[in-house]
Amino acid sequence: MSQLGSDPNPPMSSEFQLPVEPPAWPKVVGIISIVFSSFGVVCGGCGLVFLGFMRQFLKMAEQQMGPAPSVLIPGPALMAVGLVGWAWAFMLLGAGIATLRRRPNGRTLHLIYAIVAILLGIVSTAINLKYQGVVHQWMVDNSTSPWAKNQNPIGQYAGMCFGIVIGIGYPLFLLAWFGIMRKRPEAGAGSQEPLV
Repeated sequence: MSQLGSDPNPPMSSEFQLPVEPPAWPKVVGIISIVFSSFGVVCGGCGLVFLGFMRQFLKMAEQQMGPAPSVLIPGPALMAVGLVGWAWAFMLLGAGIATLRRRPNGRTLHLIYAIVAILLGIVSTAINLKYQGVVHQWMVDNSTSPWAKNQNPIGQYAGMCFGIVIGIGYPLFLLAWFGIMRKRPEAGAGSQEPLV
């Protein structure tokens, strides 16, 4: 028979407590990195194929538009930076998978990826701006050419701006999250849960 005034919810023994739910941030950051890296692998691969076959595409268009200007053919620097950027997307993929699986090296891989990706983004932007500048100047000098009329510099610059935002913006976030904010519990380093 229960006594009056007794606590209906007595404190539970510590052995019956539910386990603390680990932070959700590794899964979120890992998934975002996997998604971005997948775009980089697929879109970067398609871009490399397009650059590789650019001469053939221009040859086919010459039947309707006349001889193609040599300035439209991407130089080796543009090809090289595209190839390195495509390969570097696999680094982000590995970092994303490691973080999703709560591996301790996920942070290190993200930091390495971010630093190189920012440098790569700066170099790539400089090369692209130089290339677009040469093409634009040719279009001004040859405004009556069908090739000049067929170019869309606004679309090309818009695409380049989008690439800068994604290509440099996300690495900057990773540097902040895994670098500057690393001592905050929600950033992972201050929490007690093992990243295993």
